[in-house]
Amino acid sequence: MRNNNPKNSFKEENLNYLEENSRRPGVNTLPCGLQYKVIKQGSGATPTKSSIVQVYYRGTNINGKPFDSNMNDRSPIVLKVREVIIGWQKILPLMPIGSTYEVTIPFDQGYGSRGVSGIKGFSTLIFTIKLVGIAR
Repeated sequence: MRNNNPKNSFKEENLNYLEENSRRPGVNTLPCGLQYKVIKQGSGATPTKSSIVQVYYRGTNINGKPFDSNMNDRSPIVLKVREVIIGWQKILPLMPIGSTYEVTIPFDQGYGSRGVSGIKGFSTLIFTIKLVGIAR
């Protein structure tokens, strides 16, 4: 019997996206399921979980609809690594300054089953993250 629960259908659609994305050329998958593709590899220092970083980013859902971005801002946003979503906490320490990664984050490392304003629960999040500096 087919499950017609829209929540389960949305979750399944997002899980299927992750599976398909993992087979794309250049996509790396961490043991936790987080996926990333290096757009540009930097050569600077890498942050730690206690770092404060300066980044530009753009976030979309799996259909490409943006939900947040600071790419056109004059200045990068300053964030504490330990205070961002789990997916960011896992990818930022892998990124040398000057790097740009496309990061695909499973719902359990993003906003979970409940979601947040404008982002449905079970959403896979796709971020383009450009690490421009480590404030400390």
